[in-house]
Amino acid sequence: MSLFLNVKAAEQNFPNPLLALLNAKDNLHKALQKGDLDLVKEAIEQNAYFDINDSFDNDGNTALHIAAGKGFVSIVKYLIEEQGASIAQLNQNNRRPLDEAIKNGHSQVVHVFIDAGAVNEDKDKIDLLLSTPLHMPVQNKEKKKVKQLLDDDADVHALDRWKR
Repeated sequence: MSLFLNVKAAEQNFPNPLLALLNAKDNLHKALQKGDLDLVKEAIEQNAYFDINDSFDNDGNTALHIAAGKGFVSIVKYLIEEQGASIAQLNQNNRRPLDEAIKNGHSQVVHVFIDAGAVNEDKDKIDLLLSTPLHMPVQNKEKKKVKQLLDDDADVHALDRWKR
């Protein structure tokens, strides 16, 4: 038995489209919290009532913000590559999903965003930790990512909050 209501069941149980939308968002939010890609796919595929770029909470986070902040690489890839989630959407704290990954130290997720072109939109934007996308690959000695960022003209003089 599925953890989620399918669309037909949602229509029967929630004839009001607003209630169906809230139920669909709740199902996706639960799946994101668990970090289970199969449950995320199921929640999205069975509930056609919402836009993947809608916010989920009072901070304006989208599904991609949540997955990035929690470090769920496979979910981030799925949301970007298969669902068309916006890599540029800002939450109410003016942070993109990439910024959430940086803030929480999820270097593998940061690499997904780099590969998706997020850095090219604003290579040198400083997040709340005053860290640019170049800092993490340098600290982790990830030569390929460092080279890619330098080739894209990342600012080599930007400092983090420790003035490094």
